[in-house]
Amino acid sequence: MKKITVFLLTSLYTSICMVQAQLTNECNSTITGGSVHLDSALNLTNLITIQQFILKQGKTQTYCNMYNDNPFYQVENYSFYLNPDSGQRNINCDPTKSGFRTLVIRNMGWGQDQYRYIEFKGETDGDIIVSWRKSDLNIKQIRERTEQALKTIIEEVTRIEKNRTLGGVK
Repeated sequence: MKKITVFLLTSLYTSICMVQAQLTNECNSTITGGSVHLDSALNLTNLITIQQFILKQGKTQTYCNMYNDNPFYQVENYSFYLNPDSGQRNINCDPTKSGFRTLVIRNMGWGQDQYRYIEFKGETDGDIIVSWRKSDLNIKQIRERTEQALKTIIEEVTRIEKNRTLGGVK
């Protein structure tokens, strides 16, 4: 009886670990210079514009246990966060201590697959890395959702900058 119990517990533990590994498996896609379409929102210029906008116009909000007070901006159903380049050495997300070249996009409507991570640490569009939790979506669907989120915040940046130029208030 003891051997059966140990076997069952071991099997249950192994099954749980396998399910957990599947849930936390991340997928990455490197955007190469040739694969960025001219009308794509997923490019280095837009990502730097978004980063600077969030640092100037955004607030702070903690979204995970790794950092405190991430630079943050919310528009429509999207929440945009910046992670520090130095990782947990800048646990309090102080802009004077490091750069912020990882954009995290969250949309609660995306369900289990609600986060996109975009790293833009290089100097070209070919250095952009998009990652997400493994889901039932294909790469085309992931890219479309990411593009839509980026277009939404770029429209917000454009609207606010236009109002500022015209002397209007947000």
